[in-house]
Amino acid sequence: MFVAAWAPLLVVVVLSYLIRHQNAQARVEEGGTYVLEYGPAFRWLAIAIGALWTALFVFLALASPPKPDDMPAVYILIAIATGTLAPFAITVWGVSYRLSPSGFGKRSPWSKNFVVGWQEIRSVTFNKAMSQFVVETAAGSARISTFVNGIKDFRAALENHVAAETWSKAKPYL
Repeated sequence: MFVAAWAPLLVVVVLSYLIRHQNAQARVEEGGTYVLEYGPAFRWLAIAIGALWTALFVFLALASPPKPDDMPAVYILIAIATGTLAPFAITVWGVSYRLSPSGFGKRSPWSKNFVVGWQEIRSVTFNKAMSQFVVETAAGSARISTFVNGIKDFRAALENHVAAETWSKAKPYL
């Protein structure tokens, strides 16, 4: 019970650490393309959580091996742990956005990848509840979390390539 009381504090500490270690600048590829992506701290967190779950299940299995009747519950617990971690890990390792002089691109394991010219961006808004920018384009939409590295470069790209009225609703959050 005492340990459970510390869980919310631990979450706040970890999130504070992740936000402090976020980089305002994006990674730059050859050719001057800026890549907005989750940084190493988020990626290591996904690995650490996976390792923690694995260690916990191994410890429990060694300390008190489950009886055959308990195995369905064990499988359900493993499925829940994997089901909550997998989407986070896939997102922090697989989602990125590219800002090049010619346009905007999205790479995601969850939805269709695309590259569009800057003139094809219809609107950029901010979703407060999800803390993300929503970029609507002719090819689809992209949801850019405020936790990715390069938000400063995202703003600069919008200023340089997109009409102000197209992203005016998002401007206060950039």
